[in-house]
Amino acid sequence: MKTYNQQVVKKENKSLVMHVIKESPPLSRTDVANKTGLNKGTVSSLVSELIEEQLVSESGPGKSNGGRRPVMLFFNENAGYSIGVDLGVNYILGIVTNLQGKIHKEKLEKFQELTYEDIIKRLYEMIDCMIASIPDSPYGLVGIGIGVPGTVDTTGRILMAPNLNWKNIDLKNMVAKKYCVPVKVENEANCGAYGEKKFGVGINFTNMIYISIGFGIGGGLILDNQLYQGNNGLSGELGHMTIERSGEKCRCGDHGCWE
Repeated sequence: MKTYNQQVVKKENKSLVMHVIKESPPLSRTDVANKTGLNKGTVSSLVSELIEEQLVSESGPGKSNGGRRPVMLFFNENAGYSIGVDLGVNYILGIVTNLQGKIHKEKLEKFQELTYEDIIKRLYEMIDCMIASIPDSPYGLVGIGIGVPGTVDTTGRILMAPNLNWKNIDLKNMVAKKYCVPVKVENEANCGAYGEKKFGVGINFTNMIYISIGFGIGGGLILDNQLYQGNNGLSGELGHMTIERSGEKCRCGDHGCWE
């Protein structure tokens, strides 16, 4: 048990060190120790492992504060690549990004009223196309993220996507089984909210409401700098709130939805 606990602590510390280097490079080993609160010996050992694993690289000496000029550390953002897919009602958008989210390739395809089987086929074709464009790297494809226009629970199962006529689709496990990498499936508005917080207009804001208006209506919430999903993952679902009880029938089966 003690050995197991030591391994867990080491793994967490290693992740912390890599995250600090990734978020604010370049840093010296002393900088990393100061930011993480870990002692210099631990940081030096973990950094050596990260360099050996090609996740961190060293560069020329930085500025000196009186002593020997320190060697600076950088995160290797091209050590691997991820694929993002925006699966819309009448389009599919695929991108390849490096580990810092910089886009390497982007492709958009439009379609009209395809069957479930046809959409899944297009999805796989898009992912295959993105994989073929990934440059040589130590880790290659490290994960796939898919945004969908529907309600997604905390396990990644699509409970309902009315505008696609989908119900109870375990897309996450289907894609993970086919490509053997970690897969994240999320409501498209939540993806949008997270994206704006990470890279867009929400960077400097602690709380944010993101509204997605297209073929349907969706919403995502950022609270205290985190994507808020609620207990079941459905917190931001706005399009199917009833605003007129005697309104027209919606694709979801209810009446008078905002969407």
